Amino acid sequence: EAHRLEHATSERLADWLAEFLDQPQTDPHGHRIPSPDGALPSRDSLPLSQVGVGQTVTLVEVPDGDPELLRYLGDLALYPGTEIRVVALAPFGGPLTIRLDEREQVLGRELATRLLVTRTNNDEEEHNE
Repeated sequence: EAHRLEHATSERLADWLAEFLDQPQTDPHGHRIPSPDGALPSRDSLPLSQVGVGQTVTLVEVPDGDPELLRYLGDLALYPGTEIRVVALAPFGGPLTIRLDEREQVLGRELATRLLVTRTNNDEEEHNE
């Protein structure tokens, strides 16, 4: 609905909505919202597939063009703001094993490439799990 409304909304209504929502910098999927002058908020993100074993990151953006994919990510509790720890990377482009809270989940490398994260903790733990 938001995509449709953005083309049919007056500037006045858009300003009111931004004020009402406390000037959000991202949409619900984590995509950055341009400021009134068109500038995008800066963010140092990278694909989850580029995160090393033992690192903890925060999911900041998920793809929003596929409702089935969004349902799948929801079933896995992968939402912007979720903290993820990479516990294993299979070689040769194989899957990643991640930890969310106390449970582990395996993700295909292709999907992990589409999930953007920011680094939370760059230090590897003393032991790999």
